[in-house]
Amino acid sequence: FQSSYNAQEFATLQATFPAQKVGAVTGIYNGLTVLIGGVGGSFIPGTIVAHTGDFGMGILSVAGGAFLVAGILALLQRRLSSTKKV
Repeated sequence: FQSSYNAQEFATLQATFPAQKVGAVTGIYNGLTVLIGGVGGSFIPGTIVAHTGDFGMGILSVAGGAFLVAGILALLQRRLSSTKKV
């Protein structure tokens, strides 16, 4: 199920950047998502739980991250819709 989102992510990159830069941007994007999602997605909540002893605080950090990403995606959508060619 999660794999179905990758095509949309990379299609957004292709629509956002010039053709000669898509390869480099895709590589950078892929590296950052693996680093941030793979490492940060477990490190941040785990550290919070280890320091506070409260699993709920760790889950709250995941929810906060989800809201942050939703805000970033809303800004991206606004940017893409304002630069859309008719």
